[in-house]
Amino acid sequence: MPERATPKTDGFNPSAVLPYQLRTEDFSLALRDLYDFLFDVNSLLQSRDLSRLEDVVRPAVVSGILSAMLSSSLAKHSRSLRLISFTMATLI
Repeated sequence: MPERATPKTDGFNPSAVLPYQLRTEDFSLALRDLYDFLFDVNSLLQSRDLSRLEDVVRPAVVSGILSAMLSSSLAKHSRSLRLISFTMATLI
């Protein structure tokens, strides 16, 4: 069974100037949501002797999943972004 991944917070630039009141913590939390999702889905697939999600679907599908999940999670953890459609976030 694979281990659950966690974001490496030392990889974030602490002096980065981020727009819209974003914090590096918002990005870290969004990545953790994505890692948790992939771990849960892939653990279920592997428990049924199936291949990982990333190996089964087309690369464009994986890209779309990553994009949608990261934008949604970033909006969820942000102090100022809100999701206005399935893949877009905006200021309130």
